[in-house]
Amino acid sequence: MQSKHVPSLNTYYWIALILASIFGANTGDYFSDGLGLGHINGLPLLFALFVLVLVAEHFDTFQHHAYYWLAIIIARTSATNLGDIFHDFHISFLISIPCLSIALFSVLLLWKLRLKNKTLHENQNLLGTLQTDSFYWISMLLAGTLGTVIGDYFSYPLQLGNLYATLVLGTVLAITFVLGRHGKLSGLLYFWFTVVMIRSVGTSGGDYFANHVFGLPLSTILTGIVFISFLIFKRNKL
Repeated sequence: MQSKHVPSLNTYYWIALILASIFGANTGDYFSDGLGLGHINGLPLLFALFVLVLVAEHFDTFQHHAYYWLAIIIARTSATNLGDIFHDFHISFLISIPCLSIALFSVLLLWKLRLKNKTLHENQNLLGTLQTDSFYWISMLLAGTLGTVIGDYFSYPLQLGNLYATLVLGTVLAITFVLGRHGKLSGLLYFWFTVVMIRSVGTSGGDYFANHVFGLPLSTILTGIVFISFLIFKRNKL
């Protein structure tokens, strides 16, 4: 993506990403269940929408972040469905979580090896700001899928339920932010660990609102309104 369409890596970004994760957990479930597309059949459509967003972004000369956040929601929606596919095929969490972790780490390792071929300035730029190349979006999809599975693991096999899973995972996320407040959050590995934790919290949190508070359709609408309202209100800060 063009730099003019990518938000800054700051506090407002992380808040927006958390809201996007909760909203994306609901859109993923509504896309598969509410629209009756299932977890697999809807993925080609989501991929087509993602490509369409990237193509439109490429030709847009105005400065805004709408394309980035739309791509994030599509990626998060897809990740929710990909995570649920593991459940459909009765793949154990003891298999899915390590496999997804290895896949994500492998992509990040390749990304880090690619950095060695860049100048020092380019390395600092890639690690200190959001550089949304193919490695970034693949990592975002894998991190979202891994976060979905982790969120479900804490909610169901560990029998914490959606609310307590959100509180436990949210505590881990809060500690991650505290420990990373002096610059670690911009590091490659620490950044993606934080994203995984955000996706985990978003999964259990989104499920809590959908399953216990509002119901899936209303929860999707309300979490979407909150997310979009925050983007509009803080558009000059992101």
